[in-house]
Amino acid sequence: MSSNRVMIRRRGLLLISFLLAACSVFAQISINRATSIRGILRRITDDDLVLQTDDKGTLKVALGITTKYYKASGAMIKGADLQPGDRVNIDVMQDEHGDFHAKNVNQVKVGTAAERAAASQPVQNSPVAAAPADPNDQGPPALKRGAPPRRAVSSNDPPSRDVNGLTRTPAEPRVEESDRVIFPQSGDPVIDKAREAAFTFSRTLPNFVVKQVTTRYETLAARGGQTSWHALDTVTADVVSEDGRESYKNILINGKPPKEGIEKASGSWSTGEFSSVQLDVLSPATRADFHNKRSTAIANRAAYSYDFSVERANSHWSIHSNSDSWLPEYTGVVWIDKDTSRVLRIELAARNMPKTFRLDTVESSIDYDYVPIGDGNFLLPVHSEALDCERGTNSCSRNVIEFRDYKKFTADTNISFDDPAAPPGK
Repeated sequence: MSSNRVMIRRRGLLLISFLLAACSVFAQISINRATSIRGILRRITDDDLVLQTDDKGTLKVALGITTKYYKASGAMIKGADLQPGDRVNIDVMQDEHGDFHAKNVNQVKVGTAAERAAASQPVQNSPVAAAPADPNDQGPPALKRGAPPRRAVSSNDPPSRDVNGLTRTPAEPRVEESDRVIFPQSGDPVIDKAREAAFTFSRTLPNFVVKQVTTRYETLAARGGQTSWHALDTVTADVVSEDGRESYKNILINGKPPKEGIEKASGSWSTGEFSSVQLDVLSPATRADFHNKRSTAIANRAAYSYDFSVERANSHWSIHSNSDSWLPEYTGVVWIDKDTSRVLRIELAARNMPKTFRLDTVESSIDYDYVPIGDGNFLLPVHSEALDCERGTNSCSRNVIEFRDYKKFTADTNISFDDPAAPPGK
């Protein structure tokens, strides 16, 4: 389902054959700034060049008839005099589409034979360079941390009961032993039980449809720790999950069909947020380091919370901005129900984004709760938030997402929801 748009799409997981996707941010903020980028020249033609930047990303820069080329001595040369393997410093402008155009290409050092041999290897695509920081900015906003306020109880919610002030959750569908997923023990029984529960109960999910309501915000300033968010619009969509695959139908912006693709409109758009995030964080293949265990309560349920971190080498969180992508290292917090071992909330924050990537802040949070579908109760997302900020500025986008009215889906299901989307709010 959904959460932010710099695109965050997740790859397939061990033992799970469906596509994992989460968070994707297409920032549509007009940029036209000068900056300079340094690195190793990998390829050069009459039209463009490819640079391997100092953080090992690659960047394509357009060349034009006004582009000038200089030797390390300062003498003017032709573009053809530069060779892959040369170290260069490029003065660039970034246009409103995020593309870079070279004003000056300055040779810093002629490449050695070894550097030129290395530069002849195939080029891999990677993120885009960003503009310098605004010294007047006070820092970007952040998503609210920690347990959210208790969700209002709906008439559609499954029945629950309170014991000693804490909520006992409804029973989930019975699982056959043949469906149970068992992993090697990690040494932490809480994590082992949460991992088994998440992967096992993912097999019991029926096909369903849910109304996704996304209120999109943007801000261009954050001063004195206060962020002034401006509501752009409300996007509604019917999300169908069928055989582990998701599709979006009846997409409306403020109640009207968009004139062009939703990803081309201003603001951020988000897809892919069902079981995928918790499965990826808990998957042994991700090798998340869970630590700092403590007892707490969330949504009026007794829980354990863990901090965790994922190294970039094991990251499946693919963040896309325009045509560029990055698999970041990230940190987060996960809340696990003491009674059921089910995940109730996850927070994610990308770390050490490369200086050549347009975004330097990408965060997401997802809250799960039990919802009735057919004759059963299933733990699924009910609320999500996503935040992304342009590098060195407080130009940020924020999505607040609600998932409403889960229903069982069959081939002949007539998709209709009685409740209209709420208008944008502050």
